[in-house]
Amino acid sequence: MLNHITTNQCRMLLQEANFIKKQYPKRIKEFQEILKEDRSLIEMSVDISAKISTNTGGHTGEIKDLENERIKNQILIRNLKTEILYMDNRLLQIKILENMMIRLKSMQVQCIEQTYFERKKPLQICQKLYISRSAYYRYLNKGIEELTKLYNQNIVSDAETENEEK
Repeated sequence: MLNHITTNQCRMLLQEANFIKKQYPKRIKEFQEILKEDRSLIEMSVDISAKISTNTGGHTGEIKDLENERIKNQILIRNLKTEILYMDNRLLQIKILENMMIRLKSMQVQCIEQTYFERKKPLQICQKLYISRSAYYRYLNKGIEELTKLYNQNIVSDAETENEEK
């Protein structure tokens, strides 16, 4: 999934990451509160069942209500657990995405440095050959080999003129 990703998708995922990071603590608190409620309901149902075992009265309605409430809480707990797992999964994917962004930025810097040096080299050649940039790019269109030949000829001709002057 993350191998072929566009910048728009990247932005959307980062927005989702920020949203999830904000929602994550709220959801965990909600989960903990429901767990506390569930534990208190279990304690209450145990107390009521103990009372019923000693006293067979009309408390069965209370037990059924407590059991229904407990079942609702268990469903909520299950839903929150799956949501938290989903958030964990998304946060992991987002960490991977952030690492990819860091790598892409470093690759971009390397690419810029490489193009800078590629652009700097022709300027050095132009200075050594005493030719204009436009002439250099005309030669470049013909091929780098011809340019190197011209460069070598210029060096040879400079050496010959120096020998003749001596």
